[in-house]
Amino acid sequence: MKNFLSMRSLLCLLLALGCLVPCSTAQAQGKLTDEKVDEAVEAIKKFLYDSQAADGGWYGSYHKGPQDAQDKNSWGPTAMAALALIVSGESPQNPKIKKALELLAKVEITGVYALSMRTHVWSYLPQDTFGKLLEKDTESMYNSWYGWARFNYPVAAYGESFNDKYGGGSAAGNGGRVDNSTTQYGVLALWQASKRGADIPDRFWELAISNFLELQDTDGGWAYSGARNTTQTMTCAGLAVMFVAQQELFRDKSKPNAQITASIEKGLKYLNENFNPNHGGHGGAGYMWYGYERVGLAAGIKYFGGKDWFQEIAQKIVAKKANYGAAIHSAAFELMFLARGRVPVWINKLQIPGTAWNNRPNDVYFLNRFISGYREHEVNWQVVGVESDPKEWMSAPLMWVSSDGAIEWTDEQVGKIKEYLDLGGTLIANPEERSSSFRASIQELAQKIYPDLKFEPIDREHPMANLLEGDPRGSKAPEFEILSNGARVLMIMPRDDWGMTFQKDTNPDPDKNKAWRDIINIYGVVTDRGELTPRLSSPWVGKKNHASTGTIKVFIPQWEDPAGKVHEHDVYRVMKNYMHNETGRTLDVQTLPLSELQGADPALVHMLGVNAISISEGERDAIMKFVQGGGTILIENLGGAGKFATSVRDQLNPLFPGTEDRVSNRSDIISGRNLPDGSKSNRDFYYRRLVIERSNPDGRLLLRGWNKDDRYPVLLSYEDFSLGMLGVRQYGINGYSIESSRDLMVNILLEAEKAKAGGGVSVAE
Repeated sequence: MKNFLSMRSLLCLLLALGCLVPCSTAQAQGKLTDEKVDEAVEAIKKFLYDSQAADGGWYGSYHKGPQDAQDKNSWGPTAMAALALIVSGESPQNPKIKKALELLAKVEITGVYALSMRTHVWSYLPQDTFGKLLEKDTESMYNSWYGWARFNYPVAAYGESFNDKYGGGSAAGNGGRVDNSTTQYGVLALWQASKRGADIPDRFWELAISNFLELQDTDGGWAYSGARNTTQTMTCAGLAVMFVAQQELFRDKSKPNAQITASIEKGLKYLNENFNPNHGGHGGAGYMWYGYERVGLAAGIKYFGGKDWFQEIAQKIVAKKANYGAAIHSAAFELMFLARGRVPVWINKLQIPGTAWNNRPNDVYFLNRFISGYREHEVNWQVVGVESDPKEWMSAPLMWVSSDGAIEWTDEQVGKIKEYLDLGGTLIANPEERSSSFRASIQELAQKIYPDLKFEPIDREHPMANLLEGDPRGSKAPEFEILSNGARVLMIMPRDDWGMTFQKDTNPDPDKNKAWRDIINIYGVVTDRGELTPRLSSPWVGKKNHASTGTIKVFIPQWEDPAGKVHEHDVYRVMKNYMHNETGRTLDVQTLPLSELQGADPALVHMLGVNAISISEGERDAIMKFVQGGGTILIENLGGAGKFATSVRDQLNPLFPGTEDRVSNRSDIISGRNLPDGSKSNRDFYYRRLVIERSNPDGRLLLRGWNKDDRYPVLLSYEDFSLGMLGVRQYGINGYSIESSRDLMVNILLEAEKAKAGGGVSVAE
């Protein structure tokens, strides 16, 4: 497996040199921010380190000290604390963690909870060093189940098998005791071992399913045992086991098991109707919260009961200020919750009611797990309903839609997907079993949104073909098609059934399997090689509630030459809110034929495109009169690609005989000093990495213009502003960072407004 961190070394260098900044300023949802979560994570880490005993262990409410008589929970807090610190990113080479691992390696554990936690610890560590310890604990845990894959408190003694002792396969045994809590943790331990290569027989997973199907209540939930009431905590436990067993048993099936699907749906319905993070239930709040996270991450669910489960629970953890007393287990549960739940989302799975959208329940789950391993840093996925707000989809740059038959798109659904694509997202459409009817329905969708574009085979030189992983034989181009507007990829459709490859999750190897190789490159492109929005942030900029201080008209011309058609529906979509928030100005953006320029009377004409165009004499006259009247023109290569700006420059040169040069660092566009309130200081501006790789720019702005009467009535940008304003992160955009695009445009717009009010300049007749 290739090391993704090496791909990031250039980014780290550029950050250190001050040449690049992350692409988006986060808009926090509610009162909780990623910064506050980070502070809480560090505070809990400090609490755990401060609470560690000299021998490397942790002792508290479940294990008073190393000299206490061994019971079912002894060494559990030590295993949990070590696990939580490792999950939160702490190195096992840290002397404190190393000491804890040395202690855990030599102590005897006799309880299922504690053994499960220690098994988890070994599974997170390098197997060349800790593999034997994982094998030993896996064997002990496997020998501790009985009946229908149930677990009690005690661990089987060496050489003993509870399965043999209590009659494997029978619902009775071990006194007939039912404990869904210990059973959950036994199953989770064996699942962790399975992910590391342990061979857990199918019979065990079959019995686990039978057990939880038998114990599911009519309300859809699960209880601690058959004689008690259902609870949120135990429903999370039941769902976790159903998800795990489904992954282990049915990954090679084209359709989900109907009985398991029905059980999961009923369990999720129960949680949606009963979500209450204030009610701890069995095991306490941290135990329940961690259960909700397991279900949320396994199912790709963002909301329970209409509420963002991570934000709701994280707020409560942050408010505790790491005040745990002797409850080491609570600190560990809550640190793991924050560390795992906060990671960014890179891909959505689209839920379309009435269609077979989820034939492979684990396709994106296993894909996400693979990408997390490849980049050596965890990422998340989520399911989004097609009826929900597309702005909420924007936390992920990629949308996955998959089915084995045609999708009958409603106008509302087309509109929602169009909005997601307009906001910078990319759709990947997977034809299950190479379904021709599905492909036709995706092509129909594309035609409704982009009637002038069509799917084309991807070129082997495209970044999606080789950005992070190339064909080791160098012989074939990737076997998928893309729908591109020349500046960015909008839709992707593979020829083969990638979903089944991901669902099987069989020895994923990008050197041997083109589906894994292609998806790595797609991931690299849509995330600009791994830059993602934090979990509690959004690329969308909401509009603040304050009064408008005026209106600036912007005109995006339509050309007589068909080559000048721009396949971006509204590049100012986000900029409108940003401009209002920063300056109070309302942007009135119109897309009209250039012949209507005089009647529109804008302050700025924003000419953007990819292809070279021919400008008619009438269009040239309209441009000249506009500038004479005090207007400003910005000519831009959309995405920093193509020959549009060069072709326009060459045809307008005779109109503007003054000096064309790079915009001065003393200009108001950079300094903002002579502009109205809300102007920006752009002395520290940033490019996307592609500009740095290709152009090695100096400290001056690459933006050029005709300097006339101490202003720039015509600006010329070979680099992208528009996709930066929109917030698109795709690799291959040659332009300014998202922040710099928006801040530079603030000053360009304010200067255009000022110039329009001050009168025109003379141009060549």
